[in-house]
Amino acid sequence: MKLRRYAALILCAVLLAAMAPRAEAAQMFTTPVIYWVSSLSGTALKVYWHPSTGAVGIEYMVERAPAAAGPWAVAKMSTTLTEFTNYFLTPGTAYFFRVTASREIMPGIWASSPPSKVVGGVPLAKPTGVAVTPVSSSVFRVSWNAVPHATGYGIFRGLSKTGPFTFVGSTTALSKQIFGHTPGVFYYYFVWGTKTIGSATYTGAPASAQGITFAVPAISGIVSAGAMKAKVTWGAIAGATGYELWRRKGSSGAFSLAYTGSLASFTDAGLTPGAAYHYRVRPFRRVFSVNYYGLYSPVKTYTVP
Repeated sequence: MKLRRYAALILCAVLLAAMAPRAEAAQMFTTPVIYWVSSLSGTALKVYWHPSTGAVGIEYMVERAPAAAGPWAVAKMSTTLTEFTNYFLTPGTAYFFRVTASREIMPGIWASSPPSKVVGGVPLAKPTGVAVTPVSSSVFRVSWNAVPHATGYGIFRGLSKTGPFTFVGSTTALSKQIFGHTPGVFYYYFVWGTKTIGSATYTGAPASAQGITFAVPAISGIVSAGAMKAKVTWGAIAGATGYELWRRKGSSGAFSLAYTGSLASFTDAGLTPGAAYHYRVRPFRRVFSVNYYGLYSPVKTYTVP
């Protein structure tokens, strides 16, 4: 009985040895390549990789480590996707990932690729309060609130919400002036926090805002339009869909809104004879339900006869 059992084991070994070249040929597929580790929030990173090629039925194992050299722990045992989101991470802490491809080459026997190149990421929250404010007809000030654990910030600009986007600056401050804009053109900005650890800089989750600059308006004239009336006229501004005319009576106090509309003139009525009124105008462009404003014109004064 024992002889038969040993003979069966020897036969199995011989058969497996004969099949080994076929198994080795069947496992030929490429190592996956991680191309991005993206911060989704202050506690989540998303890993993206290019798929392995050369075979079907490939699955991936994702490993994570606190340093590029390890030690490694399994973050995702098996997935057929080419992306993985890791939640519940510590904000501002570096994490490193590698991906291994594998496939079943025969029932119960799996072949694996070497691990991918290691790529790291740091979970950083999105900046809040991102604002794009015109400083002149060609300059914006982009500002935001501080991101916890960030050591700096990067700024990108594009002409549409979907890009392409161009890197336009970095800073450790909470605002930056960006030059070189064309009046009447919409610009879209992305801002994200960065953290430098050693010689590597990691980017956080981005936040967006948009804005438009206009040529600085000017009130061209204020003339009497009848008893206790004055007609205020200003030049049309390229890219604007409307204007706000603001008025102040006397030399002090706050300005109040006198007119909003698409015309480049307005007749102000109910004025007090002998009183001085101060006017200023600013253009805006309405996109859906939001107005994007340009700079105010210089103030022009009119004294009622």
